Amino acid sequence: MRETQLGSTVIALFMGLTACGSGADRQPRVAEGQSSGSMSTWGPPSPPSWAAAAAAAGLSAKAFLETLPCPPPGMPPEAAQRLDCSLYHQVAGAVPYVPAVVANLPREVDLRVNHLTGPVKNQGQVGSCAGFALTSIVDNAARRWGRNEVASPLHVYATYGLHGQGLDAVTGRPIALDPVWPYDPRRACEFAPPSDGCGPAYGVGQGDAESQPWLMGEKARADAGGRYRVDAFESIDPVDPDQIALLNAAGEAVWFSLDIGDVWGSLSDLELPDWDSDTPSAHAVAIVGYRQGPREREFLIQNSWGADWGRGGFALLPESALRRHALQAYRLRVSDAAWPAATKPAPNLIGMPTIPGCTSGAIPSPFGCIQIPLPGSPATPLGWPTWLPPPPACASGSLPNPFTGGCVTP
Repeated sequence: MRETQLGSTVIALFMGLTACGSGADRQPRVAEGQSSGSMSTWGPPSPPSWAAAAAAAGLSAKAFLETLPCPPPGMPPEAAQRLDCSLYHQVAGAVPYVPAVVANLPREVDLRVNHLTGPVKNQGQVGSCAGFALTSIVDNAARRWGRNEVASPLHVYATYGLHGQGLDAVTGRPIALDPVWPYDPRRACEFAPPSDGCGPAYGVGQGDAESQPWLMGEKARADAGGRYRVDAFESIDPVDPDQIALLNAAGEAVWFSLDIGDVWGSLSDLELPDWDSDTPSAHAVAIVGYRQGPREREFLIQNSWGADWGRGGFALLPESALRRHALQAYRLRVSDAAWPAATKPAPNLIGMPTIPGCTSGAIPSPFGCIQIPLPGSPATPLGWPTWLPPPPACASGSLPNPFTGGCVTP
């Protein structure tokens, strides 16, 4: 983080700020993989709200984070331990997401129904939510190609956590599968920067990985055995719920960060009520669907605090809360590590070619027809992702299916 001179308003805000809302932020942790209690808060009473401090600086919440050192000057050590500084920076080198025309979206999308989500994971007491959300996106991509593989959160965190790097460090690097390097919070903690407070919980030294040859050897083997790769981050800026819904309707999960509140720490049901963000905690999740709720649209989020959180690790976020608390949203271009890196922008939407059953100009998704123009050419079917291998030659009467890499008969 770059050092800046902070005004009293900014300092007061930070005296009420926690970050990455990991399972570690809920007290006390009774056992590995379990969650209990409520999120801790600290600092002086009644700090200025997150939105008010950003507005006072004339910045968006996302831009406001960029101006702050991490940890901030004067922050008590017990509070600084919980900061996940990777969420305080936008991904440098992210490319703009190109908005697409939205029309006739399905009323409800749940990627779990079509087996397009990976397993719910648990980050433990390590501030690694950004990496966990990223692996949920990779798991989703694998399932769109007909695979049941699970990406390794430990490998992702070991890549960006050491030295307090951001998710930029993951771009273009092969990501191993979880069976190759299973998640172990103790190992992850040894890759954690000093701002993370996991060391006392696991009895290890934070940032000690480089002094552990055997641990660096494990990482080297994971590097050599990478299965997937994030070729680019597409920044959905400003965060647009309609574009997120559009991607969900096409089968894609979306990486999303937001400031959260105490209601998250104690959630034991599917519905997330809105909350006050006076003492926010930056956190990252995967958005894997939406529905029309009783009063407004609600987005389905996949968290990384284990299956005891929410309902099986999932919860419904009201669209009003999404808009109010949003920090960043990214669409990830994921590819097989064996494929050449994508050199062209991705199409607006991963979808199937137009087939009978949808009106002219519409494409089918796993959830129905979507009216949206997509780039295409005689050599590449409409909607075929540019970062996938060329579509297969299909028999007469069949069409290529980008979700599986095979053919589909209308």
